[in-house]
Amino acid sequence: MANKFFETNGFKPLPWPPQSPDLNLVENVWAVLKANLKLHYNNDKELKEDVSKILLHLKNSYILDLYNSMSKRLLEVIKQKGGPTKY
Repeated sequence: MANKFFETNGFKPLPWPPQSPDLNLVENVWAVLKANLKLHYNNDKELKEDVSKILLHLKNSYILDLYNSMSKRLLEVIKQKGGPTKY
């Protein structure tokens, strides 16, 4: 279905795996979240509060650095032909 849309609208997909975690900046945020969560929570409310607190305390500079790394990530994934990268 997506390929038909691309074809119909003149889009040419880029030559790398569309699900590469190296290109998904949210994966980095999940890693920070996971590293800062406790191993056990007494209830859902406590977990939700902790998740909110962790995400709210992420520095804007961290998010900006992730965003600014995208061109390097794209080039590295292309260079590695979709294989593993340092990201």
